[in-house]
Amino acid sequence: MRSKILYTGSVMQDVLARKDKDELESLIRILSNRGMRGCRGTWEEFVKVYFPTFGRIITCPSFYSREGLLTVLAT
Repeated sequence: MRSKILYTGSVMQDVLARKDKDELESLIRILSNRGMRGCRGTWEEFVKVYFPTFGRIITCPSFYSREGLLTVLAT
């Protein structure tokens, strides 16, 4: 008998959740350099809206938490 597996979220979210902060930073830099955008805009647009205190000044991904990086990559 097969055991039931509780599945939450998408496959991409599961893959991203296993990455460390350095890998997420690299991925954001690559996507930003290529001009790619999610449903919440580019990385720069995202930080300006969701991190209003520092987003207008600091757009480098290394200054943001792992959770913040995951949020933008999940879009």
